[in-house]
Amino acid sequence: MTTIPVPPPVSVETILHDAWKLLRRNWVLVAPMLLAGVAVTALIVVIAVVAVLNGSFATGKMSNAAIATFAVGYVVMLLVVLAVAVVATDATFGMADAVWVKGTTSLGDGMRSARARFGATCVAFVGYIGLAIAALFLLIPTLGLALLAFPIVTMYALPAVVSGGFGGFAAFGESWRLVRRYFGISAIACLILIALQYVISLALYVLIVPIEIGMALAGNGQATPSLLVIGVLAVVLLVASLVMLVILYAYHAYYTLALVGLYRWLRARAAAEDAAASPLPAPLG
Repeated sequence: MTTIPVPPPVSVETILHDAWKLLRRNWVLVAPMLLAGVAVTALIVVIAVVAVLNGSFATGKMSNAAIATFAVGYVVMLLVVLAVAVVATDATFGMADAVWVKGTTSLGDGMRSARARFGATCVAFVGYIGLAIAALFLLIPTLGLALLAFPIVTMYALPAVVSGGFGGFAAFGESWRLVRRYFGISAIACLILIALQYVISLALYVLIVPIEIGMALAGNGQATPSLLVIGVLAVVLLVASLVMLVILYAYHAYYTLALVGLYRWLRARAAAEDAAASPLPAPLG
């Protein structure tokens, strides 16, 4: 009888290192989230401008038209933000999958993925919300373990939707199957990726805090604070904030690459192990 060879184990270090090498050759992976951020910001500005134009501030109060515009605009903004988030997520995961397959990608790969998996990803987002609420309810009974387990148990859900072609709810079953089967490498990878995100966020925040303190001190105790100093610090703060967002978007691309790479490898290994456990008889003749 014949068997399918099981691929050798892979280390978390290998996945993380390969993901970084792939990202350095494919910075376009940052584009979906970056474009989504620009689109949402533009929408907020448009809604604010329309509300101001519809308002009457002569009396220092907002008109009914402005209030109505804000209310409708807020609902529209929420729906658009959700749709943009789903499209950007699908695009990033689709592009990451293409990178692992052929070593390169483009926005075209992302848009094809977004069109094909939009509905399933929307369902997966609902699943995430439901499981997050359940984890919060179980926070005290499980002494916090439910909240700690949540990111690990669900870590392969989105890769399963985009790379594996699973439905939105079925993807959580696939994620649980892989996590339960390869808990060690999954937990280590998840904790490292989350830790990296916190370290990067903390480092960026520490860099911005002195600028904010400088703006506060520029006008402290002065009847006429230096507008030049405040203006310069405001521009510096704006630029620093934009740089921070780009770095966070870049990390999200790296996180997605690492997650998709690990998912693809574990799924292939599970399939090979299952095939090896149930070998087919060799063909006659």
